[in-house]
Amino acid sequence: MKTDTPAIGVDVGSTNIKFGVVHRDGSLKEAFSAPTQARQGADLVMERIRDGIAGLIRRADAAPASLEIGRASCRERV
Repeated sequence: MKTDTPAIGVDVGSTNIKFGVVHRDGSLKEAFSAPTQARQGADLVMERIRDGIAGLIRRADAAPASLEIGRASCRERV
């Protein structure tokens, strides 16, 4: 693996899903977001995540070194 191979990051929030391609030095190559639309169901959210990742891979100069996914915390209302 080349040391300059970027990683794909995905942040799944309650309002938006953020996608980005990040180089090892922390510089952001590309980023965009899409509405989460969680109320329309988990299948739609997963489809948005899959499509966003696929789009980044198609546009990347090289296969990403890794894929990192974060999500919003799930809190129970009291």
